Amino acid sequence: MNKLAYLLLKCSIASLLILSIYSCSKDQKEVTLSAYLTPVENSSSKIVVDAFDTYWSNGDEVWVNNQSNCIINVSGNEGIATIAGISASDSYRAIFPSSIVREDDIANLNTIRVHLPSEQLYQNDGNGQQVQIPMGAYSNGRTLQFRNLCSLLKVTVNNDNASSIELSSIEVSAMDQGVSLCGEGTAQVNGTAADGIAMDAGGCNWVSLIFPENNQPTLAPGASGSYYIVLPAFGSESAPKDVMITIFTTQGYSSQPLTGKYLPCNMIAAVSCNVSSSLVKPVPDNVTIPQGVIPGVYSIAANNKVFFSKGNLQFNAAQGTHAVASGGTKNGTWRFAEHQYDICGSNNQYISSAYDGWIDLFGWGTSGFDNTAVMTLATNFEPFSSNTSSSNYGPVTGYNLRGDVANYDWGVYNTISSAPNTTWRTMTISEWRYLMSFAENTRQLYASSHTEGGETKKMVYTKVTINGCNGVLLFPDAFVCPIHYECYRFQNATTIWNNCRQLSAQQFLQFEKRGCVFLPAAGRRRNTTWDQENTLYWSTDCMNMINNRDQAKGILISTADIGSTDFFRAFGGSVRLVHVISQ
Repeated sequence: MNKLAYLLLKCSIASLLILSIYSCSKDQKEVTLSAYLTPVENSSSKIVVDAFDTYWSNGDEVWVNNQSNCIINVSGNEGIATIAGISASDSYRAIFPSSIVREDDIANLNTIRVHLPSEQLYQNDGNGQQVQIPMGAYSNGRTLQFRNLCSLLKVTVNNDNASSIELSSIEVSAMDQGVSLCGEGTAQVNGTAADGIAMDAGGCNWVSLIFPENNQPTLAPGASGSYYIVLPAFGSESAPKDVMITIFTTQGYSSQPLTGKYLPCNMIAAVSCNVSSSLVKPVPDNVTIPQGVIPGVYSIAANNKVFFSKGNLQFNAAQGTHAVASGGTKNGTWRFAEHQYDICGSNNQYISSAYDGWIDLFGWGTSGFDNTAVMTLATNFEPFSSNTSSSNYGPVTGYNLRGDVANYDWGVYNTISSAPNTTWRTMTISEWRYLMSFAENTRQLYASSHTEGGETKKMVYTKVTINGCNGVLLFPDAFVCPIHYECYRFQNATTIWNNCRQLSAQQFLQFEKRGCVFLPAAGRRRNTTWDQENTLYWSTDCMNMINNRDQAKGILISTADIGSTDFFRAFGGSVRLVHVISQ
């Protein structure tokens, strides 16, 4: 057996340490736990990994059950727990950490429902990475001996670049269909052994080790670093599984396969990944990422690139004040949606100057810029305007929201609370068309590496449903699809929503960290009526013909199609701002 790929977990001898408790009751007796390290290899609770030890830590919480649940709070260190104050015939089960326990089957003392998270936070106390590997224990008396329920994957990152790289996350994705690496599962805890976790079908097929912004390792040219990720055991050695390792750095990302690895409980599998200058870079090295943007670069003209804001624009008329480009402040607060798939929906029907809630559908040119001294007919300029007179919205009689009247643009005029130091604007209709390839009428829905009929296809956008919200997923100039999603099978503009790919919020994170933008189908508003069937995204262009001065241009997203068209200015539409990249 390859010792590098399959390293047994072991502990060393230490002195007796005591655990404090919240309390557990059985027959009016208090149940207490004490813990100590065993000198016997492969039977301890926490682990020794390379040169650093990880044992019980102060504040660790262990879930214990015997017909009723309780949480034991650890004070001190160590590995085997002993239950005092009970009879030898009592049976107890325990899970560490307690946070993964969802429920248990009282009728079957061997079955415990657990949840494995999709994101694991990197922690380093200066002595090495602190790893919380899930463990289970079972007793028929006084001894509660913990065994590991999961495996560890040791990822060694080698920097082959000529410059330093800074790690932001390491993602492990299952390449085999139907393999769940996170989500719900069942821990089978029998006798004195813990037999691992059987993951439910339909869980997410990836897991990430996240490096916090204040603790992101920097690897100099030629340097290496090793990091550990907890994974559920895949099964027997006769059925190895394949995973894809993606190293995300602040400079870009790199994916490499790990094939044929067996990951049993109590084992470490090791893989070495080289990060070279061939990183996929959603953002070039010479471009600074400002506050409030999705980290992906999008071409909206031959020589014009932008970042998109991290969510659709939202407004609350009753909360706070904000600075404006004309000087001073105005009432209300502008912000971006917390998640790209967040919409205000039917709350838009309450639009008014007094509504203390968030709206995200606005009449054209309703930035709050009061220009009636110059354009007397432009009376519907507030973001809470719901008047049906389209000819009184925006700079009237054939003006676009640019140049001398750029303040009608929501992003130009207002300070956005969630990104106050970033400059914003709304796209023109020609930029929307260039972005989504309307002008060229290509509408290809393929990953950049996909070849069909000898021709390489570039993915532009696709209809998709994310976290239950319909919408359109846009792909940045530099993009490689997560391999197990088969991006070339995504749907085109005419696909009805019910047939679109469904992504959970967790699955969408894999696309968002690669720079993808989601335009949620937020609907549109007519006066105070919310229409969910058709979604409008505004541009800064108006209809400049005399007979159509009450219309402006935008993007329509519907069940039937996606395209650019003209809308009455009084309609409430979505606003997605962009930040122009200076290179």
